[in-house]
Amino acid sequence: MTKIREDATAKVVQEVGIKRIAFQGPGGWKYRTVMLLDGRELTPLECQELARRDGFGDFYELQEWFDNNHGLPFTGQLICWTDLRY
Repeated sequence: MTKIREDATAKVVQEVGIKRIAFQGPGGWKYRTVMLLDGRELTPLECQELARRDGFGDFYELQEWFDNNHGLPFTGQLICWTDLRY
């Protein structure tokens, strides 16, 4: 495994999950993508903020990348190099 930040130590590691939730709306079934950190569902604003801090243009771009590269639902770890915790 290659270290991405050899000169730093991870400050925060959180469990992350990204999944689609189906719900019935006007005209039939609809889907929304949610992100969970340590079991807590992030608000839409928190999702946008996390996506931008991680280098994506917005949350839609982040969830499309994960869906295309790992498939949804996704579970993993969010590793932060600062004390920031969502």
